[in-house]
Order: sequence, then C-alpha cells, then structure tokens
Amino acid sequence: MNTNEYSRSNRNSTFVLLAFVVAIFFLIGISEVFKGSSRDQGAESQLLSPIRADILANIKTIKIKNNLGTYTLTKDNNSWLLKEPRLMPANTDVINSLLSDLASTSVKSIVAKDPINLSNFALENPTVSVDLFTELDEQLKIQIGLINPINNTTYISVTDNDSIFQVDVFKTNFQSYRLSDLIDSSVFSPSVSEVIEFTIFNRDYKDPTNVLIRGEENWKSNKYKTISKENVDKKIEKILNIDTHMIIDKQNEELKTMLANYLEKPLYRVILKTKDKKIEYQISSLLKAIPELKLEKRQYFLMTASDRQYTYVISKANMDEFYIRYSDLK
Repeated sequence: MNTNEYSRSNRNSTFVLLAFVVAIFFLIGISEVFKGSSRDQGAESQLLSPIRADILANIKTIKIKNNLGTYTLTKDNNSWLLKEPRLMPANTDVINSLLSDLASTSVKSIVAKDPINLSNFALENPTVSVDLFTELDEQLKIQIGLINPINNTTYISVTDNDSIFQVDVFKTNFQSYRLSDLIDSSVFSPSVSEVIEFTIFNRDYKDPTNVLIRGEENWKSNKYKTISKENVDKKIEKILNIDTHMIIDKQNEELKTMLANYLEKPLYRVILKTKDKKIEYQISSLLKAIPELKLEKRQYFLMTASDRQYTYVISKANMDEFYIRYSDLK
C-alpha cells in the first residue's frame, strides 16, 4: 500500500470513528430528553390534586364530621338543604366556598400511606372528615389531619389512594364548622336583582300600601310618579338583608298556639314576585315576653315565609324597614 492509499484509508477510518462517536452522543442525548420528560410528567402527575374535578362538578351530598358535630347537606335542584342534624335551608355561599376550596387544593409533597405516617400526621383518627357523594353515587372521603403552622400546610388522605398528601391549609376552617355556619338564617331567599315586583300590605288597610314593579329602565310605583331605581334597589335590599335573631324549629303545642295567634292578623304582609315564583311573608306585631325562648317583652317580632318551613324571630330594630317613605324611594 503506497502512502496516498494509506493516508486515504486512515482518513476514512477516522471519519467512521467520529461518526460513530457523534451517533452515540446523539442517542444518549435523546435518551436523556425522554428520561427527563418522563420524570417531569411523573412528578407532575404525582402533584395533581387527589380531589377529582369530576366528583366536585357533580356533587349531590356533602357530609362533614368534626369534633362539634356531623352535618349532612344535600342539593335540591339549585338550592342546598341541611338534612342533618336538622332539616333547614343551607347557606349556599358557604357551600360554594367549600367546594371552591377543595377544587383549588395545591399538593406540596406526597408520602406513603403507611401506619407510621398515618400516626405522625394525625390521620389514624382524624378530627375532620369530608364525604362527597355525586349524583351517580360515587363517593370520595377526605380526611384532614395535622396542621403545620410553620409552613401553613396540612395533611390529607383520600379514599382509593395509597398516598398521604401535604397541601396548603384550606381557607375553609372545617375544624370549627358548627350548625350556625351552615344554616341559611335569612328569611328572604331572593336577591334584589331577582325581584320583579314588591308589594306590602299594612294590617289597617285592605289595599296594598306600596306596589313596586320593575320596569325595563326603572321601578314603577302605585303611589308615587317619580322614584329612583338606585334608591328602590337600596330600600328593597335593606329589607331582604334583615338579620334573623332566632329560628324556631321545635315547638310544643302551647308555643305553637301562641305563635299562630300572633300571625293570625299580621302587622304587615309582603309579597315578592320573581320570574319563577311568588313568595308571601307575614310580619307580626311586637311579642310579649316568651321566657322559654328567652325573648324579652316588646323586643322582637315574628316572620314566616311561604317558601320556608320555620318561624323566624327578628329584632325590634328591623321593624321600621317595612315602613316605606317617599324619601326612601325618590
């Protein structure tokens, strides 16, 4: 082999070797990319919330158990009812906040659900459990354990999952939920934007003392020619936001008769109309003292609503709201 042939052969060998080395590095690089992608996807999937979005989107019943009691809430059409421990209208705003809180659960870390970790994170006998039931009878149990005040996280376990999840502390304080938090204590169920007609009767008059009908641009009155949309909205909203002092859900025969007598000839009657329904309210005169309810003489009055099951006790300070002056509306 002459010198030229040897040199050409040497160059060919070097080229083949370099190509082989480049190919090896290329394959190693591709392999690392796929491994990295696989690791990232695995970590991301692990940190996804264990509280399934499809469960939250189809909730029918929520059961909350803490050291203060057990509460069962059920969705009935578009409204919520408290079924346990008492049958009462439920606070929809509280329930919506609760579900929103669960939906935004942010997982910080994951550990195995073994006996040691269950004990360390207070999940053996948790102080709080939340059971979610869907319309298709699917069930998800969430147990809430130890709260870490240093980093503001807590630990939860979820049925059918073999991990414990460290998550941001829920905005909803499940530990302190009590009956009063979950009850809709308002006598009036519609919002001011839903009211299309407001009528009020005084006991001394056969005809209504005020009829307010929502028009396309303003309210119309049976009594006044010129009224302000903003002021009518404001006045009706003040009435709708009247606070409840007490809900009388249990009555013996004597108390039932007494309440019926007060409401037989109400001081005011209010009729609200929305697009979907008509609701009638009765407002009693001021009560005599009722010791068994701890109600002082002439400090409270009664209200009932045709879409509510119970009788409501309202503080005397709210009585003036039912007297509508022209200055309230103009």
